[in-house]
Formats: sequence, structure tokens, C-alpha cells
Amino acid sequence: LSPPRPSGTCFACGQVGHFKRNCPKRDKKKGMDSVQEHKHVPFPGICNRCSKFGHRASECRSRFKKDGTPL
Repeated sequence: LSPPRPSGTCFACGQVGHFKRNCPKRDKKKGMDSVQEHKHVPFPGICNRCSKFGHRASECRSRFKKDGTPL
């Protein structure tokens, strides 16, 4: 299970304190999902496949679990 995401986390820029609809970095001219400074926001949880922090199982490229045993 991944830790809960802090409430008020923006899905556009990843910062805490506002929501996507109020994101100051969102480019209003280009549409809903456009952010002026698009940065990859790592997954704030633990991978269900390798048990490492920062990515989902669907993005996992590891061949080993966190303890070194093969998957």
C-alpha cells in the first residue's frame, strides 16, 4: 500500500497547497493539462512489484526486489 497523498496536492505540477484547477503554473491558453514548466512528478508511493519508493508497478524496470532477491 502506498502512503496517502497529502490533501491539496496539484495533479498538474505536483506541489502541495492547491489543486490542478487553481494551478498557477498551468498555461490557461493551451488547455487543461498544459503546465508552463512541465516536470516529471515521481509517484509518491511504493511500487507493489519491487517495494521501492517513487514509481508504480506499471513503470517498474527492476528485476530484483528491494532486498536483492529476483522477482
